[in-house]
Amino acid sequence: MATLHVTARSLTVLLGDWTGDGPAYRALADRIRLLVLDGRVLVGSRLPAERELSTRLGLSRSTVAAAYRELREAGYLSSVRGSGSVTRLPGDDRASIHPVPRSVQPPALRLVEPGGRAGGAVTSVSAGAPRPRPRLAPTASWAEPRGVDLAPLNFSQAALPASAGVAEAMQQAAADIVPLLGTLGYEAHGLPALREAIADRYTERGLPTEPDQIMVTSGALNALGLIARALLSRGDRVIVETPTYPHAADTLVAAGARLLPVTVTGGSGWDEDALLDTLAQSAPTIAYVMPDFHNPTGESMSPSFRRRLVAAAAASATVLVADETTAELDIDRPAAADGEPYMPLAAYGDAILLGSASKTFWGGLRIGWLRADTSMVRRLLAVRASVDIGTALFEQLVTATLVRRTAELLPARIRQLESGRDELYAALGRSLPGWSLPAVHGGLCAWVNIGRPVSSQLVLTARSHGVLFTAGPRFGIGGAFERFLRLPINYSPRETQRAVDALQTSWREIEARSIGSQLPEFADMV
Repeated sequence: MATLHVTARSLTVLLGDWTGDGPAYRALADRIRLLVLDGRVLVGSRLPAERELSTRLGLSRSTVAAAYRELREAGYLSSVRGSGSVTRLPGDDRASIHPVPRSVQPPALRLVEPGGRAGGAVTSVSAGAPRPRPRLAPTASWAEPRGVDLAPLNFSQAALPASAGVAEAMQQAAADIVPLLGTLGYEAHGLPALREAIADRYTERGLPTEPDQIMVTSGALNALGLIARALLSRGDRVIVETPTYPHAADTLVAAGARLLPVTVTGGSGWDEDALLDTLAQSAPTIAYVMPDFHNPTGESMSPSFRRRLVAAAAASATVLVADETTAELDIDRPAAADGEPYMPLAAYGDAILLGSASKTFWGGLRIGWLRADTSMVRRLLAVRASVDIGTALFEQLVTATLVRRTAELLPARIRQLESGRDELYAALGRSLPGWSLPAVHGGLCAWVNIGRPVSSQLVLTARSHGVLFTAGPRFGIGGAFERFLRLPINYSPRETQRAVDALQTSWREIEARSIGSQLPEFADMV
């Protein structure tokens, strides 16, 4: 079984100041348990040997052995022949770790140890429960609906209704498409008008770009799928962040990727050493990252680390893929400590950039794109011929008009998100003052630390009160993140208050009873 290895040195750093009142073995076990629940030690990781950790911590071996024993008895650790002590989650079949022969693997999230070899059995992390379709999206333009709330509120979707310019752009597109009706209508590369508009927008952001470097796709996930199809063979290693956008991880897994997760922590950002070490040791085929307003943590990479990351990817011959779908949703991000501007990763060297009209304009357009060097674009075009041939022309014309008006339309979008953030935080502060609220400077969501490992139970309970959320483990590679909840900031004040009321009621119910082990079905989320 291939497993991730946590060294004694790394675990010591993660433990921090772990000592307290009571037996040392219990305090050590409690801190390791917390690290697993928060995803800082990944499910399926091999912990250091008892002797190695005891030497590093300056403890007796019997103390570490007792801590490991307590973790095993509580279901957070299992002894696997040939792998030592491996972390797990108690009673979580949805994220259980088990060896699976390659010939009978289900579509699951597969992990491989950095620097390790792909063997006949791999570590699998199941991809999650079925998800019922949503029944209520954010109210268009935040107009307050009248009457009694009858339908469930789906508070799991981090996306906005159509921006003010969409209807006008559609009217313009209805006229612009007439000359195209005499063509066959297939544009695998994308309409020149849209590619030119996107290239000009990158240039405005400080990254000179030519239209031939742009390929229009049917959404950013479609772009990622094309990249995976073109570059990956089954079993190839791919770096992903954890937590991450789960549909991206699912897309990579569907292409046969073996995921190498690297931690992103709200408030402190990327584990930079781990990311650079994984690039150097494992030489993955692809590294998929979200450098601006990371989903779900909201973190942004510093300009200095962007430069180091691009250089490290080049040294390991890894294709760096940067998801920029929320990059322009900057509410009030502070200037970088070194004073450098936040630039797209491709400004520092080779990287493929993913973009989308969904977050800035409207998800109903289903228009995305990628920016790459022309040789990569040609390679992806060759692959696309067997996938979907091209993207709808009418929506491309609509998006071309909108992209040209980005500077005009974006400020209203930002104000809407700022208002949504402030409403959410005010409501949480009144109703759930014990929760830890991170600084949100952009993007579409907040990664809230609820203080107890009950995220799945909270989501399940809230369903009975008519509001759908997505639990923290949905964003983790291998579960974990039970102390976290992703809360969108894109809903109206009325919807936000309704969601917080449901959370407060559910929280009180959980406090009043023993926590069960049932896990929720996840609502569709974006």
